[in-house]
Amino acid sequence: MTKKQIAKRSLERKLKKRDEQFDKLWMGIVKDVNNYVGKHEILSKSEVSHGSISRLIDNLCLSGAWVNDRLTGYTSWSGTKYRGSLNKKIRKVLGYKI
Repeated sequence: MTKKQIAKRSLERKLKKRDEQFDKLWMGIVKDVNNYVGKHEILSKSEVSHGSISRLIDNLCLSGAWVNDRLTGYTSWSGTKYRGSLNKKIRKVLGYKI
């Protein structure tokens, strides 16, 4: 086995552990949101689009895009590398000016 293969397996093990930790965190988020919706009326898009709720949503989306871009070499915030990045696509969907 090459050094690259060993390093990749090590990364996969570490990320699997993080994924298990994230599952617990995600289930907490789901529980909190479902509890809120069960007891209160649905929020409007403008209420969700401002403040800490919006920040959490954006961070969840952009974090996944960052991992993908970092592992596939799309690390630049400008130029051709940024044009093909998942981060740019997600930022556009979220309404950021590109």
